[in-house]
Amino acid sequence: MSERNLPKEFGNARDDLWRKVEEYTREGKLTKQEAKDLVQLEFNEKLLDTAEFNKMSQLRAKLENKAA
Repeated sequence: MSERNLPKEFGNARDDLWRKVEEYTREGKLTKQEAKDLVQLEFNEKLLDTAEFNKMSQLRAKLENKAA
């Protein structure tokens, strides 16, 4: 994972992700690549959660409008 993989609108999130990578590697339990992979997976899960939430919110709004 490189910072270039993250859009600029993520701003401080990029720094937070790199801090997590450093934290995982500092503990010595993960290699730098393993830490990057773990952080990327965590990030992807959050994006998926956000996408699913948005999808459900849009569906709910559509049904509420239809019911009104």
